[in-house]
Amino acid sequence: MQSKKSQERLFTNDDWKDAGPMDRLYIHLMQPDEFPISDQEEIRLEALRETWTVMCKKMSTWRRLQVLRKVFEVSERTIYKYMEDAKYLFGDILKTDADLELSLLKDKYYALAEKAEKDGDYDIARRCYDSAQEIIKKIRENQPKQKRVFAAVIFTDDPKALTNRTEDGEYTEFEETGVLELEAIAVPASTTEG
Repeated sequence: MQSKKSQERLFTNDDWKDAGPMDRLYIHLMQPDEFPISDQEEIRLEALRETWTVMCKKMSTWRRLQVLRKVFEVSERTIYKYMEDAKYLFGDILKTDADLELSLLKDKYYALAEKAEKDGDYDIARRCYDSAQEIIKKIRENQPKQKRVFAAVIFTDDPKALTNRTEDGEYTEFEETGVLELEAIAVPASTTEG
C-alpha cells in the first residue's frame, strides 16, 4: 500500500494547461506517466539532454559553444538559448565548485610536468610544478580559517573555582592536599674517558 504522500501529485492538469514550453518539459520530467509530451517536444528535450551532457564534460564556455555548434549545426545565439534552457531543466553546471575546478587544474599541471620530465624538458616541468603550487595556494586561501580555541585561564586563590560544577550548579566536594612536587630520578653522570 502506498503512503498518502507518495499518492499526492506534484502537478495538476491545470498546471499542465497553463504551462509554457519549458515548464511543460519540466512537468513531464517530474511526472512522465501523467503528462506525456509530443514528438516535437521529445526532440527538444533530447537536444537539451545532449546540451547538458556537453556542458558537464567541457570546462570552458567557449569550448562548450564550439562542440555544441558542431553537434546541432545552428547559430551561436541558438546554442546560448539551448544552454540556458538546459540550465533551467537540469541545474546550473556553470556554477560548479571552484575548489573542484582548481583541484582538476592542479592535477593537469602535475600530469603536464611529468610528461615534460619524461621528454627531458625540465624547464617546462619546473614551470608546471610552479603553477601547480600557485593553485595549491589558492585552494588553501579558499578554505575556511580554522579558529584556535584556547583553554580558559582562571586566576584565583579559591581552589573550588578550579573544580567542575555539578548539574545543579553546586560546587563539588573539594579536599585540599599538599602541593605535588616533581620527583627527580638520580641519573649518574656519564664518565668520559680521556
